[in-house]
Amino acid sequence: MASQIKIDISKLSFKRSGVVLFFKVFAVEFIFTVLNILVNVVDETIAEYTFTEKKIIFTDVTISLILFAIHAVIIGYIIVKWVSETYEVNDEELIINSGLLSRKSEVYPLRNLESMTAYRGVLGQIFNYGSVEMKFPLMNKTVWIMDIPYPDQFVPLIDKYASKSTKKDITIINNSGKK
Repeated sequence: MASQIKIDISKLSFKRSGVVLFFKVFAVEFIFTVLNILVNVVDETIAEYTFTEKKIIFTDVTISLILFAIHAVIIGYIIVKWVSETYEVNDEELIINSGLLSRKSEVYPLRNLESMTAYRGVLGQIFNYGSVEMKFPLMNKTVWIMDIPYPDQFVPLIDKYASKSTKKDITIINNSGKK
């Protein structure tokens, strides 16, 4: 006789896809690599036509340090934003938490949820991430949950939680717009 294990999930927590974090960091790295190459090419071109190489070298180092500082700040911001932003769903509400030093929580009652739509772009199809649009007409609010893993699986999970908080039907629309 096989025994069944029942798991009660009263709260679902998740965050944005790590693939999106990777793409953002990669894009910033690429942009700043190109900028550093351009600075070096311009420096070499100017040095060929002038005799003030020491002044140009100082300017090159200064520009490189400034670019590095801006680069570090942007990468830090992207990572901190990704780490500090979470989504929680329980039987009654969707909670969007953000911020590292000062936390902000947005609460949306699931009983007010009217419809959800899952979207995935080309990269989302390949790497299994996308966004979900949630409409709360009583609050006159549309909430976007951006860049989450497996948005097509997220929508039915939210529907289960929402159906616990209310008995009304929720319209679920897939990528192709069919009901």
